[in-house]
Amino acid sequence: MSDAWPDTANVLHIIAQPMPHDDAYIIGTPEGLKRLKDAIDAALAAPGHPRCASVMCNDGEGYYAAVRCVPGTRMEMAPYGYTDEAFQDDRRWPAWVSSMVGHSVVNDEVPEGLKDVRKL
Repeated sequence: MSDAWPDTANVLHIIAQPMPHDDAYIIGTPEGLKRLKDAIDAALAAPGHPRCASVMCNDGEGYYAAVRCVPGTRMEMAPYGYTDEAFQDDRRWPAWVSSMVGHSVVNDEVPEGLKDVRKL
């Protein structure tokens, strides 16, 4: 693997807050950020329906960045995403969060079993 990724590579890092009041970071190549933007735009256009962007970490490992637009009342159900062990939330993730990836993909080849948003 090269030390430098081209701007067309779908590299995206989403770094969560370690604890309350810490910053979160989203960094990526233009293509990685575009895929996330497209997933956000698709989620805003169809509230309640998850959308995923196929991206990868700069080590070359791929993953889906899942996005879903939900009403504010649902946000109370989601546990905090803090990564520092002292601040982790022990509440279980609701089913509507944990099942998000199996719905649709934005801007990518569609893996087996996932719905292609281009057909929507």
